[in-house]
Amino acid sequence: MVDLYGEQYGSAFHSSVVNLYPPRHPEINGYKEGDLIYAGDHLTLTCSTTGGKPPAELQWLRNGDMIQGSYSAVGRNSTNIISLTARSIDNNAMYTCAASNPLTPIPLVTAVKLSVKFPPSFVKIEGPSECNRGDSITLNCRSDVSNPPSELTWLVDDVTFEPQDTTFQLVENGWYTTSNLTAIINRQFQNKSIKVFKCIGHNSQRHEKVFQTFNVSVLYPPETPSITGYEEGSELREGDHQSFTCTALAGNPPADLRWYRGETENEARASTIPTVR
Repeated sequence: MVDLYGEQYGSAFHSSVVNLYPPRHPEINGYKEGDLIYAGDHLTLTCSTTGGKPPAELQWLRNGDMIQGSYSAVGRNSTNIISLTARSIDNNAMYTCAASNPLTPIPLVTAVKLSVKFPPSFVKIEGPSECNRGDSITLNCRSDVSNPPSELTWLVDDVTFEPQDTTFQLVENGWYTTSNLTAIINRQFQNKSIKVFKCIGHNSQRHEKVFQTFNVSVLYPPETPSITGYEEGSELREGDHQSFTCTALAGNPPADLRWYRGETENEARASTIPTVR
């Protein structure tokens, strides 16, 4: 574009010509798509353009929102630099540099999409908190978002079990992983009142792991009670003092013991002693 500015002095007319030029497309340095970066890495992105007269204004945008409009210009060259620490929400984020001057009503843009690897921040187990011995129960473990997808491992009382029905869900900035585990609380667990389930989540991002434990209370009946303190057939004399002890082993919750004389319930002192097996 050529602008003419004229000034008249007496009978003389003086004119000057000002040439305006659009800038070239901006260039981004410091990251190219496909580069491997991890959450927590420091990143410096430099946007530059040349050829603009007047020099181009440069703006940085993240997913379409301006994050920095401060730039420097020397001659016909413009530069805008941003520094950032990569976060999980930066995965698949689009960083765009826009250049404009009076000859570019529509800014010239160059963009890069970041690929950030990060582990899940947590896993969560959901399922029943209690069951009867012999029941089949299903627990669900879901990881927080990660990139790449998380692997989920199940342990029951510190024994590793293969998960079933593992699924992966793609979202805006990563993946959710979900896994189900179905277990039958069979006779091998009959003396255990608590089953401890653990779900461990991890991916290839620097081998960081997260886990959650989940306790399931296993309900089962007590063994047949036994009476001690008197041998059937032994003689008792009127006025003798005799103590009887009724014991019922195991059971979750602990057995409720009651004494009866004939059909009449007698008051008794009861106590529960926890058993570790």
